[in-house]
Amino acid sequence: MKVLNILLTALFCIFAALGLASIILGKLSPYALVIVVLYLGTAAALNNKGGKLALVLCYICVGLFIACGLLALTMFMSTFFGHEYDAISPVVFALFGIIGVLTLVLVRQKV
Repeated sequence: MKVLNILLTALFCIFAALGLASIILGKLSPYALVIVVLYLGTAAALNNKGGKLALVLCYICVGLFIACGLLALTMFMSTFFGHEYDAISPVVFALFGIIGVLTLVLVRQKV
């Protein structure tokens, strides 16, 4: 679990760095800074830093990631009713959902 904690912390820090770089380069709106703060709060909560604020930010971020996972499930189920999607979107959303669940499990173990 220690290795998974390190990997998820690194992943969320990379997400935050990419988001911040995109904001600075002008590819994203400055309002996307909210998402960068969520990623940094999640990385802090995974390392027991930041207190309750980091924990709240982590739960919000994890909730969004799990919602992406549920969206992947919905996309998969809707293909049985004739809807078509590109091949990569459900995979990416499912991966985000898995990351969200793993992060939630790790944070709940520390609380």
